[in-house]
Amino acid sequence: MFALSALSLADAGIAAWDSKFDTSIKLWRPVSAIQATGGANATWEPLSADRAGAPFTPCFSAWTSGHANFTAAWASAMKHFFGRDDVSFIAHSEDPHTIEAYRKMANFSQVAEEGKLSRLWLGVHFRWDAEDGNAIGTNVGDYVSANALLPTRPGRPHHR
Repeated sequence: MFALSALSLADAGIAAWDSKFDTSIKLWRPVSAIQATGGANATWEPLSADRAGAPFTPCFSAWTSGHANFTAAWASAMKHFFGRDDVSFIAHSEDPHTIEAYRKMANFSQVAEEGKLSRLWLGVHFRWDAEDGNAIGTNVGDYVSANALLPTRPGRPHHR
């Protein structure tokens, strides 16, 4: 389970950053688009903040969402490992701004969905960044689960 998760997350990182940098798509962040209008929202800042509390926007292309890639790849790997999606669990964040936050997750898909939408709500991604990142991450998790860490011989692979 841990190896499958780690491989899926590592490959999701490669896929996410390939989608950002190995493409002709160089999509600005919502903050840039909103401020460029020059209208009433010209000073709008996203809700994200650095450790000091200052507004923060990543300095690389918005497309695709890395968080959506990662959470979808992890959720896909877990669904394949357990053979089902409906495994409930309690999730906890080590983020210093949410250190007391615990969430009851109904299934792995909920993690992917919330990971996808979290960056949208934070103001650092557009919906298509999140949707495309989720699709890439799901494909990565599916591929890793189907092609990596497979038994080398039939039967009980952990016994000689």
